[in-house]
Amino acid sequence: MATMGDFKQKMLHKKWQNKHKKPMNTNLNVDVNTLETDFCDCGCPIYRTRTISKILPNILIGSLKKEYININYLACEKCGKPHKSVDERISDMVKSVFEKAKAKNTDHP
Repeated sequence: MATMGDFKQKMLHKKWQNKHKKPMNTNLNVDVNTLETDFCDCGCPIYRTRTISKILPNILIGSLKKEYININYLACEKCGKPHKSVDERISDMVKSVFEKAKAKNTDHP
């Protein structure tokens, strides 16, 4: 069982750690012209932030009001393909959303 002395010792140790942390260098001087450009498979170097809005099921939130969750991801501006850094599950979800939207558009002229 932990005693009050153990608790005080942990708190003092935490204070000591915080006091002796090395400060992070936030002033990085990087010439962006020397950095490598990331290209999509289609050859486009421009990515935009896209958002998909999903409706949460009422059972999960215990409410009758619709609640939404927004999922942001990077996608190629030219072809819309999600960036390589996007989690595979989100990438698969984006593909399925676009396939459903395409199917809806072909069903209803």
